[in-house]
Formats: sequence, structure tokens, C-alpha cells
Amino acid sequence: MTSSGRAGLACDGAEDASLTGERRSVGGVGGLEAIETMMDPERGVCERRDVAVEILPYVTSAHEADAARALGAAFTDDPAIRYLLGGRDPEGARWCMRQGIRLASLHGIGFVAREGERILGGSFWVPPGTSPVGGTVEQLRLGGWEAPRVMGLRGTARELWREEDLARRFAKELKAPAWYLDLLGVDPSAQGRGLGRLLLVDMLARADRERMDVVLVTHKRDNLDYYRRYGFEVTSDETLRGIPTGWTMRRAPRPG
Repeated sequence: MTSSGRAGLACDGAEDASLTGERRSVGGVGGLEAIETMMDPERGVCERRDVAVEILPYVTSAHEADAARALGAAFTDDPAIRYLLGGRDPEGARWCMRQGIRLASLHGIGFVAREGERILGGSFWVPPGTSPVGGTVEQLRLGGWEAPRVMGLRGTARELWREEDLARRFAKELKAPAWYLDLLGVDPSAQGRGLGRLLLVDMLARADRERMDVVLVTHKRDNLDYYRRYGFEVTSDETLRGIPTGWTMRRAPRPG
């Protein structure tokens, strides 16, 4: 499940609502030392302050709880999550993100955006040739046995239907090897700062070097234009058994 809810007020000339500056290496995969530009809605002016954000490889023992918190906050109002949980449920969304992170990081790779000691968001990627949908035994081993307690029996049944829907999409979309962007989310308190871009660009550049497509599924219509900025295009929009509409998007590699 992929989403990156966008929020915040934009200042003139600042991409993705508020961030300008030069990228540089910051003790990990990369980062951005920049000027953060935020709009004060009452005074109608922009204020600037120095910020430093690191993009680091995801490490389960160090990052799982904080990454699940940040992505859970980002996905609380996601239509698919609300469908599974029967409404708005921040704690349930956090649990769903923990499970999604565990499964994605088991087979793929992840990155987190960190400012100081606080994780603000993350992205998780499943490599070509690997199914993003785990088997039943695998999901139970990762904590899926708690699903009836968190989602109820109806929500658990809906999750099985959603996985059926995703498996059907992947059978078509991942016939040719492609990276799959499984999760992308930024805590709402940190949105509008360009962190989604930082969590995307290095892996998109890698896919370009490898001449690989990238595929994602989002259930938020507002995300479509955001992903189009990075070269994604809608390839299908389908629903199954009442699951909110999911848009499959695909990005072809760009010439080097």
C-alpha cells in the first residue's frame, strides 16, 4: 500500500511547499542541509530557519517503532486503511504500517528521513522479481496473528480481499521485472518540507541506472499529480469487493 498525503502551505519559489537548498552527503545514504521556508498563515509571510535532514537505510532494531508511528500518522486518513479499520483509527493505522514495514523490509530495502533523533517518514521498496504480497505463514510470523484483535473479523476479511486485489494487479504489472514502491509516507507534522522527494529520488535514480521500471499502487486521488512529477503514469484504476479505488502507476526509466 502506498501513500504520501500532502499537506501544508506553499511559499513562492519553493518546490514541494517549502524546501530549497543544496543536497549533500550527511552520514548515511544522503540528506539535505537547507533553508526550510514555512508560511505563517496569520501574518502571510515566510519564515526561514536552518534544518538538517538525513536519509538513512532502515534498520529494524533502531527504526521500527518510530517509522511505524510516522507512517501510521501519514496513513491514518488513507481510504484503504480506513476501509480495513472501519473508520479513522490512528492506533490501528500504526499497527498496519508496522506490519507493512516488516513485510517490505524482509524482502526489500527501506529508508527513513531523520531530523535529530526523530524519524519523520520512510520509503520501502521491493526489488524486481519479488512478490510484494507475503504468504500466510510469513505474515503470521511477522505479527499478522494480531489482525483480528486490531481490525476485527470484518477488517481481517477485508485485508484478505485487498491482498487478493493486489496479487491480481501484480500478476499483470510485475510480469516484467520492476521495483515496487510499497510504502511512502511522511508524518503530517513534517509534510510540505520536501521529505517525500528525498525519500524517492535516490531509488528512482537507481532504477534509471538499472533500466528498471518502478510500480506503485495508491488509493488517494490527491497523490496522482504528486507522483506524475516524478514520471509515473496511471496504468489502471480498479476496485474489488468494495475496496476503495486503487490506482496502479508505472514509471519507465529515464535516459542516463
